[in-house]
Amino acid sequence: MKAIATAAGLLALFIVLEGGLPHTALTEFDELRGYASWQEVTEGPHKVLPEISTRCMLQIHPGAFDDRTNTVNQYIRVFATSPASSMMRSTRVDRFPTGSTVAKVKLVEGSSEPVGVAFMVKRKPGFNPEGRDWEYFLFEGKTMRLSARGVISECRFCHGSQDLTDGLFRSYLSDGSGRAGG
Repeated sequence: MKAIATAAGLLALFIVLEGGLPHTALTEFDELRGYASWQEVTEGPHKVLPEISTRCMLQIHPGAFDDRTNTVNQYIRVFATSPASSMMRSTRVDRFPTGSTVAKVKLVEGSSEPVGVAFMVKRKPGFNPEGRDWEYFLFEGKTMRLSARGVISECRFCHGSQDLTDGLFRSYLSDGSGRAGG
């Protein structure tokens, strides 16, 4: 029993010293790592304003990106699992099916390598009512390490306000069916 308490204490100390979550790579998440093979919702990279692009990343983990994200044009590509991808262009979506997953890939001009990927995974009703039952994942840096996961208040605050689209911003849709935001 004492060994378990010691191990738990050491893990808690590691998390505090490392500044949060253990650094888990995107490649360790079976449900997320294949996002590039999902249906792309954007038609290639979509240019976004820097204040929109960085909003969902930098508030959660300040300083995670290098200076490239502040000095060059920023782009996103959005991918979704099926059937979420077919619902993305609907004018109104009351609720995406449980298990639906959306990936927002952040890019900077001149590079095809992401500087970050944010995921939203739809969970069962009651998981996160204020955030429309989405679980959020944020991977950052060249090694795509997990920097935040779960019911993240910064994510929930913005995405929870999207009443007509079950929490998704869709300003990146080229057909005009999206709403303002990132």
